[in-house]
Amino acid sequence: VSRFADKSPFELSGGEKRRVALAGILAMQPKYLVLDEPLAGLDPRVRESLLQSIRELRQRTGCAVLMVSHSMEDVARVSDTVHVLHQGHIALSGTPDEVFENVEELTAMGLDIPEAAKLTQLLKAGGVAVPRNYYTEEELFFYLKGALAP
Repeated sequence: VSRFADKSPFELSGGEKRRVALAGILAMQPKYLVLDEPLAGLDPRVRESLLQSIRELRQRTGCAVLMVSHSMEDVARVSDTVHVLHQGHIALSGTPDEVFENVEELTAMGLDIPEAAKLTQLLKAGGVAVPRNYYTEEELFFYLKGALAP
């Protein structure tokens, strides 16, 4: 944050502005943090950095984080519990595993499942004995790496 101290807010990138804003909020040590599409429009490196900051915040402080997002990849990577809102009501609720099993319902609501889950389904449909559903690229990568190792 010190590298931003002498910069004008107009000189900061979108990702830098979000990080500075988040740092200011975290300095207040909130018990709850509500984020509305915090990763939208960010490049992959900045997205990962911000996701890591959210994870660390939760682990270090116990702060409850409510993140509103249309990105199921982001939801799968940081959520313990997922609530899917549709037409003003909670349509689905549960762990990422429980919610993302409802492919047809999510699709009918205009949402999608994470790409890793789609690949997991294709592998299963192709006869690969995948032991469980994977919702993040990291989980699926480590499973495939172990399964394909000589």
